[in-house]
Amino acid sequence: MANMETDKLKVCLLSRVGSRAYNFATPESDDDQRGFGLQTTLARMIGLERPKDHESKLVDGFLWDVSKFTRMAVKANTNALDTLFAESQNVLEINDVGELYREYRHRFLSTHSLYNVLKGYALNELDMATGRKKPGDMGAKRRTLVEKHGYSGKNLHHACRLLKAGTEAFRTGQYRTFWPNKHPDWSLLMDLKSNILPLEEAEIAFQKTFDSFEVASKKSVLSQEVDLDFINSLLIFSVKEHLERLMANFDFPFKNIKGVNGKNT
Repeated sequence: MANMETDKLKVCLLSRVGSRAYNFATPESDDDQRGFGLQTTLARMIGLERPKDHESKLVDGFLWDVSKFTRMAVKANTNALDTLFAESQNVLEINDVGELYREYRHRFLSTHSLYNVLKGYALNELDMATGRKKPGDMGAKRRTLVEKHGYSGKNLHHACRLLKAGTEAFRTGQYRTFWPNKHPDWSLLMDLKSNILPLEEAEIAFQKTFDSFEVASKKSVLSQEVDLDFINSLLIFSVKEHLERLMANFDFPFKNIKGVNGKNT
């Protein structure tokens, strides 16, 4: 996409994420884009320069270095998982490396990481929804919602959506990033976001969702841990061709100096 062009990273995968991807958008929703790419210089890839990420100033977009993104995905970072598991219509740009990552995206899911990360995020959103977390720092809009309804629907929506995505992953091995209107959870999640439900019903909905998450995690079809050797091989294979191409075009100042193997470098 032109709005994510950068001279720092060659885009491998760029996906639409957030409310517009989940199918819970409102007129105020941003067009969130997340992805990863390969460094465009040897200095940033294997040299002294630090690898650079890229943040767009034109849209709410961010690109991570492929190595950093891979580490994020292994740890079940939800931004990384949303990027990898985006529905086809929400994949904005992709190359061979991006295709490879999407082909093996399920290898990034593990019961241990997914359970801890999603539970932590959900409970944090619950605290924010009810105003129990840092009420003094609460924004004016959220404070108004809490005072009027007893909770902030946007935060409670996020909490339940994360738990439902985790529950489905534990049961099926699939990480959901899109809820069609006909999905049985769509109406509930949309009602939560819109603050339509009374506080008591909203709290019951959260507790049922949390209980289902807990039960599903104990019967998970996912591996307990990610196979790090496989993921590391995937990362190395993905950067190999790009690295070789950069090295072939790099002007080394010591081409006639013998290397450690006695051959000219």
